[in-house]
Amino acid sequence: MGESVTFAVRDRVVILEIENPPGNALSAGVTERLSDALTRAERDGGVGAVMLRARGTGFGSAVDPDELGAGASAALGRLCRRIEAFPKPVVAALHGPVLGPAFDLALAAHYRVAEDDAQLGFPEARCGLLPMAGGTQRL
Repeated sequence: MGESVTFAVRDRVVILEIENPPGNALSAGVTERLSDALTRAERDGGVGAVMLRARGTGFGSAVDPDELGAGASAALGRLCRRIEAFPKPVVAALHGPVLGPAFDLALAAHYRVAEDDAQLGFPEARCGLLPMAGGTQRL
């Protein structure tokens, strides 16, 4: 299966589930789909909160090397600022690797819950690169 973001409503909570195998990279397509889903959740008066989660072995650990430029960084930054300012509570449900851009996304959420196996970090810092979307400030 290719990159996707599913939208489901359960008990007034929108569940946005990322799936972009193998490492749930936050590609431009995933970022755009998340933004569209947030617009839908914001407009729905019956929705009280949003949960971000991911399928597979981790919340997100891959970075698409083709998307390391300023455009990808700006798009992820806009998405993170939007989540941070979202009028309804946003919870990130974390498991497995939560690295790089996925950690940026998780830090932008209002709340985070993590399974015991969650591994959080910015491995790009070891290479002298700054996180893409304001994660160091949020951390």
